[in-house]
Amino acid sequence: MPEARRLCRIRIVRLKPTEYLPHHLIPYPGSDYRQRTVFYLAPEVTLITWEAFAAGRVARDERSAFTRLRSRTEIHRGGVPKARDGLDLPGGSEPFGGYSYSDVAYVLATRDLGPLAENLHRRLGGISGTLASASVPAPGLCVVRVLADDAPALYRALNLVRDTAREILGLPVPARGLVSAGRIPGMEARVRSNGERHVAPAAAWVAAFVACIFGDAMLGRWVLTPLFVAAFYGGMIVIDLLTYPMLSFWRGWLRRRGLLAWYLVEVVGLWGGTTLVLFLLSPVWLGWNWGGALPLRVLGGVVLVLSVAVGAWACARMGWARLLFAGALFPPGAGAEENRVPQRLVVEGPYRYVRNPLYVTDFSLIVGTALLCGSWALVLLAALYLLQLVLQLPLEERELRQRFGEPYRRYCRLVPRFVPKLRPVRQRDLDV
Repeated sequence: MPEARRLCRIRIVRLKPTEYLPHHLIPYPGSDYRQRTVFYLAPEVTLITWEAFAAGRVARDERSAFTRLRSRTEIHRGGVPKARDGLDLPGGSEPFGGYSYSDVAYVLATRDLGPLAENLHRRLGGISGTLASASVPAPGLCVVRVLADDAPALYRALNLVRDTAREILGLPVPARGLVSAGRIPGMEARVRSNGERHVAPAAAWVAAFVACIFGDAMLGRWVLTPLFVAAFYGGMIVIDLLTYPMLSFWRGWLRRRGLLAWYLVEVVGLWGGTTLVLFLLSPVWLGWNWGGALPLRVLGGVVLVLSVAVGAWACARMGWARLLFAGALFPPGAGAEENRVPQRLVVEGPYRYVRNPLYVTDFSLIVGTALLCGSWALVLLAALYLLQLVLQLPLEERELRQRFGEPYRRYCRLVPRFVPKLRPVRQRDLDV
């Protein structure tokens, strides 16, 4: 594979604190990569920056499979070199002494950084899964070196470096920084005015109910709608019960197989299998009905329509990957980067009012359909869904706390689990 080169020159002339915080570099198998980053700073500029590297695509057991990895960082202030640092790693070796990630962070200021180095050296020792040191090799320059077992540990250390430096230098926490306390890039709790919009899952959700209700109208009886609801949520119960309790197994099994393998297992195997079983048994349970009064059917129809609408709103904010549990199965440093799985805590749309809008609307949708169709089978399904939720939710929230840290804990303190609040959460509340 031919050598790939990257040259980045950054010139900063305004006397404002500057941060350059790139994501870690992942060298692919067979790659021969060389990069050089050069900073040209005005004499009084304050700079916080870092360069981070993975030992390869570690989630796929491709450690040190690159041909060669070279990186060089130079920092000049007022025309005078302040720092020259780098690495030159041949492939096939163990570059980081058994660790999976390495980083060098630099803090430049016009003041004594000895207190910063002492503070960091002491506090970095409390981060599990890392080996770190901080030193002041020259006046006004603090260098921090970190080795980490995984990406979350790496960014916990880098978050600490950045936040401690800003604290000691008297710099405010930025309103839209790349990384802040307890956050990994792309994994923050942030209310965005537009946010993500995923039209496909929302449109598919609405279209499925429109098609089922239209089909039932043509048939003159309730068949497709209760069958779809039973198959969808029956499959969901099976998937939930087999996902979070077995999260470690699935993460290990999927490391070398990728995202497509999970979609085949989940959609084709678990959902498809549940749908087939319920379809074969439908002559039995579709006839398990009561003659519901008209007011109950009208109430059920209203609840169904509202549940589908709010559910579509939530789906449009979540996207396919999150809806299908890919975020939990492919966390940062264990497949998220390679499979392009989004790792951002969604707090827009209905998630500004309640933490679990989909779970709320799922239950109300099952109940609404049961009332509309007069189905005892769907009443039983609603009870099973609640039981499954009691078992699943503690495991899911524990995984979210591990993945998102303090931003998720703060979000939980501000937003109720099931009962929507009247006023949506604001960004300034999440940033406190």
